[in-house]
Amino acid sequence: MNPHSIIAAIVVAITLLAGSYWKGRVDASAKTAICEARSADKDAYIDTQNEAVKLLKSESVRKAEAADKALANAKRETAKGKDRIAKLLAAQPGADACASASALIRESIQ
Repeated sequence: MNPHSIIAAIVVAITLLAGSYWKGRVDASAKTAICEARSADKDAYIDTQNEAVKLLKSESVRKAEAADKALANAKRETAKGKDRIAKLLAAQPGADACASASALIRESIQ
């Protein structure tokens, strides 16, 4: 073998090795870019889901507060009704039972 063919074989070998190395680097950077794009998409999706959860939580708190107010109002009105019933039951009818009942009803309405 002459020295020129040995040098040519070495140059070809180095070129092939460098090419395969460079191709691997390009493929790796392309895969990295694809992964970063997917990651960004997933992050955006997760952020959207987190916002939805926050909105649902705030709506849940608002509804719970409204339910608590309604329950307190219902208890208050029930207590008032029980007091009115107790007054009506405790009242002694006069000579005219209808007139006494009408008077008690007018009093309870006011």
